[in-house]
This record gives sequence, C-alpha cells and structure tokens, in this order.
Amino acid sequence: MFRMLLSTRKRSSLSVLLYLFLIVTTPVVSAVDDIGGTGKDSEGNVPWSGMGSDNSVKLLIRWKVLEEVPSTKNNLGDEMNVLHVPTAKSFTEILKKKSSLLRNDDGTTTTSSSTNTDHDDANRLLEQADDTNVQVVIDIPSYGITAVEGPVSFFEEIQLNQHEAVDLLELDHYRGVGNKVENMASSNAPVKTSFYNNEIRSYALDMIQSSSVPISTNAAMKVCIVDTGYNNGHPDLPFTNTPGHSVEGTEDKWFEENWYNDYNGHGTHVAGIIFAIGNNIGTRGVNPDPKSVGVVVGKAMNKEGGGTSGTVMGAVTMCLEKGAKIINLSIGGTEFSAVEKGFYEKIYNQDVLLIAAAGNTGIDEYFYPASHPTLISVASMDIKGRWSKFSTFNNQVEIAAPGSNIISTYPGNTYEMFSGTSAAVPHVSGVISKVWAHFPECTNNEIRMALIKSATPSKLCNNLKGHGLVQASDFKGMGSFPRVHQ
Repeated sequence: MFRMLLSTRKRSSLSVLLYLFLIVTTPVVSAVDDIGGTGKDSEGNVPWSGMGSDNSVKLLIRWKVLEEVPSTKNNLGDEMNVLHVPTAKSFTEILKKKSSLLRNDDGTTTTSSSTNTDHDDANRLLEQADDTNVQVVIDIPSYGITAVEGPVSFFEEIQLNQHEAVDLLELDHYRGVGNKVENMASSNAPVKTSFYNNEIRSYALDMIQSSSVPISTNAAMKVCIVDTGYNNGHPDLPFTNTPGHSVEGTEDKWFEENWYNDYNGHGTHVAGIIFAIGNNIGTRGVNPDPKSVGVVVGKAMNKEGGGTSGTVMGAVTMCLEKGAKIINLSIGGTEFSAVEKGFYEKIYNQDVLLIAAAGNTGIDEYFYPASHPTLISVASMDIKGRWSKFSTFNNQVEIAAPGSNIISTYPGNTYEMFSGTSAAVPHVSGVISKVWAHFPECTNNEIRMALIKSATPSKLCNNLKGHGLVQASDFKGMGSFPRVHQ
C-alpha cells in the first residue's frame, strides 16, 4: 500500500483534501536488516559469507558523509559548503593500500602515496592495480553509492566491511525483467481488441478509461522507461529524428549496449503501452501523442533481460538528470536491499513518482524495488477485471492495471502479445503522465493520493489488487475532464 511520506513544503487546499485519504499500513518486514557501519547483516555475517574465496561477488557500497568542505563560490559570490561523499575515490584509496605499486600506461610503476586521485580515474586505477580483477561497475556520487565487482578473497583481505568510510555494505542483488510468465500469454485466453481506423485497440485502454482524459497543452511530462532498451525507429513509436518528438536515452556504462537498441524486446514492449502513436497503424498507447509526452530510455538490463540493483539505480539517476518526473520500473527481484531502499526514498523526496512491477511469482512475497514504500507497486488484472494468477501479492501492492495478454510494439518494427505485471505498470505510468500534465503544480504525493482514491473499487483494499483498477477519468479531487475520443 502507500506509506505516506510527509513533506515540509507548503500544501495547497487540494493537498489537504487529498491527505484525508491517507492509508497507513504495516511496514515492510524484510529478510535483511539495514547493515550498519560494520558491514554485516542481522546475523553478523559479511555479505559474501558462505561463498568460496575464488568466487566473484558484486557488492553495493553506501559511503558515509565524511566531512563538510568548502567548494567554489556560487554565481552570487557566496562561498558554499558542500558535503563530501567519497564514493569510488575512497574505494580506489582502499585498493591502493593493498597494492603498493600501480602500473602506469607506459608500463612503469609508481608509488601510491597520493590521496588526491580524482574519482573519475577510479576505473583506470582499479584495472591497473596488481593482483586484482576488481572493477567499479557503477558510481553514483550524488547519492554516495558505488557498485563494485571482484573476487571474495580480495574483499576479505582488505576488510572492506570494516573500513571507516563504509556506511553500509551488501550484495548487489539481481534485478531483471521477470520470470518466464512475461512470455506466456496464453493462446487460449480470450483477448478483446477493437479497431480505431486501422489500429488495434487493446481492451486495456477502455478498462483504464484512457481516452477520457484529453491531451494536455502544457509542457510535455517526461517518462523514463528503465529497461532493456528501445526500438528507436519503430514506425509506431516516437523517433529521435522526427521533428516535435522528444526521445532521449541514458549512457550505458555497464553493458556496452546503446539505449536505442533493444536486443531483448521487453523495453520496447513496455514503451509501446505508453507511447504507441495514434497514427492509424499497429496499436495505440495510453498517451498516443508524441508531442505531449517526453520519452527517456534508461538502459539498465542486458540482452538477456538481467541487471542488478546498482545498474537500475544508475539508470534512474541519469533519467532524473534528463528531467524525467515519472520512472517506469517493469523490473525487479525478490532480494531486499537497504541501499536501494534509501536511494528511492531520496528520489521520492525530489517530487518524482516511481511505478514498479509487483512481480510474476504468483505467491505472497515481497518483490523489489516495488515493495519499498516509496514506490507504487502495480499488480496485474485480466480482461474481466480479475487478479492475474501470476501476479505477486503482498501488503505493499497499491494498485492494479491490465497485464494479461497485452499487445504492444516489439523490435524489428513488429508487435507481440505478452502477459505480466511488467505490462500492467506502463498503463499506470501512462495514466499518470496524462493527468499530471494537466496539473503540473501538484506534488507527487498529491498525484499518488488521487490515484489511490480514484481506483475501482477504492474501498476494498487487498493484497491482490491493492486499491483496485486504475481509472484515468475518475481522478477525484483533480478536476473533471471532458469526454473526448482519442
């Protein structure tokens, strides 16, 4: 459900009305407690406990804020104090203490007594360090997080979990596009489609009242798809080379795959549910006008559809840098991450909405990042409004949307029909992108509360479907929308 995070910012009369519908729920009980300065879990073990010394391990480090240091003056001439978070630079220094000599590009060696190494050189230094295969996979200095990978024996030797700069240390858990349910749309299941001119119109658009909300004339709301990539050039999707279309992507620093290619297909399918253009071909998205919505693609998964908590957080960070206000996370995993939980709390406090897949396990368990309280966890429903049997359920499920047998865009300028909570999430993201564009002055809290209140049925909250089916035109308290055909 929704654990409201109160902000100190001034509230409008609208927000006061919305907060009357505040829902308080049981906190998430995780299998792993927050890891303190010792870098150990609740049983006193280091994150790699039980692994062989020759095994490679991926770790997430959250660094302590060591000190307040003066920075350069701002444009008003005032000297500003900023918090110094060490991130990859600190890891490099730890590494250098282990390896007394570093190899230069020309093959010579130098001592490593300097402590002024710029953190941008971290990867180079790590690669040059003697007797190690350790690398910084991703570094997020603005949030004090570094993801590293290397042999267990190395981390044991340098006692990383006991280092004074380390605030929290844990495994960098797997995050992926879901299990095989994603590709198991039953050929025997009833699928209702209609045609608008030459377009296939999914049953889902009518269920969520998509066409009841007109396109806003305000500035385009940017939506980020954190996934496997995007088929840029698909005739039914916004395109970088088309005037008036806003399409951009993040730099892939971990898989060496361009954001505008999707070798898996999952990201393109998710994107089409939101963005498929109303152009009388193929299918149609929740927000079909490419001039009214901005597309940001965060490449966080490889061609197999796999990534980690670190790669996802890295992609989310870069999406925010490009101005995205809505983050679509049709990905996840079953392992809790305290680093991840803290990261998304900070993101949420920046007036951003994060919408994530509840999971496809079909059982009662938590699925992350969706089950963190700052994210909107989305369950799947079928054409008859029933809970999809593959949809994971728990007390953090907040809302539901159609996710069974959803046709959408696919690489190769084609279309495919998939099922999964991954397909449910973009229906919610698309609705939010249309409604929020009409009310840009509203906060993420206000939009979220209105989303909950407008769901059908909103009074029968349960672990399967949360507050119920997302309803675009019933955003109570947000004003009324004229009935339009879109």
